[in-house]
Amino acid sequence: MINEKTVIRKKSPEEILRESDEHTLSQRALRLRKIESFRKIPQVATLRVFDHLSEAKSSFINACYRSCIICLSNAIEQTFIHELVNRSEDWERKYWEIEIKQMNFYDIIKEIKREKDLARFAKHADWLRKVRNIVVAHPSYVSHPDETDKPDKTIWQNKIMLRDLKQLLSFFPKTKRMRLENTKLTARRSDGTIIDESESLRDFINNPEVIEHYKLMDWWAFQKGLLYELALEAYEKASRILKEMYPVKKPTKL
Repeated sequence: MINEKTVIRKKSPEEILRESDEHTLSQRALRLRKIESFRKIPQVATLRVFDHLSEAKSSFINACYRSCIICLSNAIEQTFIHELVNRSEDWERKYWEIEIKQMNFYDIIKEIKREKDLARFAKHADWLRKVRNIVVAHPSYVSHPDETDKPDKTIWQNKIMLRDLKQLLSFFPKTKRMRLENTKLTARRSDGTIIDESESLRDFINNPEVIEHYKLMDWWAFQKGLLYELALEAYEKASRILKEMYPVKKPTKL
């Protein structure tokens, strides 16, 4: 008797994407609703700013929060450059001044502070710059505990994961930071048993000795949640800057 092997047909890229679309539709719709108010920006400075904002929207909807933060930060940086060039007496000279000096976002913000009507946007812009650089472009090193790791290595890995979470939390306003610190973390005891919602993040931060008794299980999920919240903060700050810089003009009465 001949054994017939079951042939498993490989799914086409279209089928894979269709299934993914169906599976994630409700979550993507929720994220779209979340940023609806931020998208109603009446005007942007340049087509490049428009491109960055469009990509930020797509990134957030698809849970690519780091990409979202980068695009929002770049949109504000490009907006500031446009204003600096547009206000100068010699556009070409100002453009090359920025290019030749290789002015980064920090330099651009310093220039903006010299403009009386734009200086008030520097604080939010600097927040975007720091989040982009520290969280997205140059994130801290993290090593996740493995089942085979020795206790001393696990303790060290727990420490650097907590440092990473503390760094992310430092960008939030105090009220929101305290709420996020109350989140319960799943951990594994040194004997291997899992404790669901054992300690809050604040417990781990304030009591370093707790780290020695657990392996943190959900650092990845928690930092993903923080990136979601940071992307929302970035949206709020970027939209506030753009709406105030380019307010909707009320129609004049005849």
